[in-house]
Amino acid sequence: YSPFGQWQDILELKGLQFINLQYGDRPAQALPAIRTIAGVNANIIRLQLRRNTTAAQLKTALDEAVRNRMPVMVMFWEKDITCESDSAVLRRDVQDLWLSRWAGVLSADKYQPYLLLNIANEWGTSKDGYADYMATYTDLIMSMRVRGYRMPLVIDAADCGQNTDSFLDGRAEALLATDPAHNLVVSVHAYNKPWNSHEKIDANIAALKKTGVAFAG
Repeated sequence: YSPFGQWQDILELKGLQFINLQYGDRPAQALPAIRTIAGVNANIIRLQLRRNTTAAQLKTALDEAVRNRMPVMVMFWEKDITCESDSAVLRRDVQDLWLSRWAGVLSADKYQPYLLLNIANEWGTSKDGYADYMATYTDLIMSMRVRGYRMPLVIDAADCGQNTDSFLDGRAEALLATDPAHNLVVSVHAYNKPWNSHEKIDANIAALKKTGVAFAG
C-alpha cells in the first residue's frame, strides 16, 4: 500500500509542500481555501479538526479536496492537546473522534488515495524519558488499525513537535514495528531553539534519516 496513493508521482516531482488550513475553527469560511490552495504550488493540505468538528463538516472538506485532486493530512488540534501530555485526554479524544464520530467518513474508499492522518498535534513530553509517549502512541496506533484505517498515520514529536530525539534510540523503529500496516510517518516541527541554525537542521535531518522510518518536517 503506497502512502501517497495516486498522486505519488506529483510528490516525487515537487516534494512535500504542506499548507495549514485551520478548518476546524471556522469551517464554512475556510472551505473555499481548499480550491485556492489547490491552485498554488502546494500539494498537501494539513486540515485542522477540532472537538466540535462534525462528521458532515469533515466530509464536506474531503469532498472538496477530492474535487480539486488535493491530498489531505487530517490532524487534531486542541489547546489541551498541543504541547500537553495528558494521556487520558488524548485517549478519550481518539476514542470519541477518530474511532467514532469521524470514522465512517474517513473509512470511505474514495478518500483513501488522498489521506494521511495526524493523530494529535504536538502532543507528548520527553520528561519521563518518553515512557508515556511511547506507551500511548503504541496503543493508539493499534487501535486505529483495528478500526480499519489503512492510510499513513502521522506521529508528531514530543515537546511541541520540536524534539527529534523522540524518534531516536530506536523509538521510531519501535513505533513502526507496532503498526500492523507498517505505514507510519514520524513528524517534526522545525522551529524554535532545536532548529535555529543550519547546523542543527542538518543534524536533525541526518539523525532522522538514520532511523530508516519515513519522516516529515
